[in-house]
Amino acid sequence: MINSIDPFLWQLVIVPSIVISAGCLSSWYFRKLWVGPVITLFMNMIFEAWYSLIYFQLESVSFSSWNFFFPFTTFILVTLAYFIFREWKPEDSSS
Repeated sequence: MINSIDPFLWQLVIVPSIVISAGCLSSWYFRKLWVGPVITLFMNMIFEAWYSLIYFQLESVSFSSWNFFFPFTTFILVTLAYFIFREWKPEDSSS
């Protein structure tokens, strides 16, 4: 199945959208800002290891600079969402 997907589409659209959205969702679920970038980093590292070991059949794994960019993007998105939704909390109307 992976042979039928264009590598350009796979590396620049599918993988980033999966790992960044999984990181953002996990950060929202656990309500911790640091969980999102960590999940994003681990998912991308697992993907790169799988891709180089299975698809390219290399003996060693090399990690790319995407391992810095994806968690940073997740951190920015999660922090932005935190500050936006913190402002939208309904006020306590128990007076």
